[in-house]
Amino acid sequence: MTSRSYDDDCHLLGNSLNDCLLLEVGPDFTEKMERVHLLAQASCGPGSSDTSRMASLRKTDETRRRDTMSADRAELDGQADI
Repeated sequence: MTSRSYDDDCHLLGNSLNDCLLLEVGPDFTEKMERVHLLAQASCGPGSSDTSRMASLRKTDETRRRDTMSADRAELDGQADI
């Protein structure tokens, strides 16, 4: 069993790390890190809610990846015309 102050310290440390990451690398990176964390948790736990949550996150990731690739291609096509 852990002490309450230890739990509070861990929570504070996690919040501080999150704040630093937001400032240093931006919200896109921290969102991706959060998705990876949720996928890892869902893959370890049994139950349909975990499985459906993991599938939903994967679908969201695939959609974002396709959207990013399409935007990158459009940007490159626009630069090629110059």
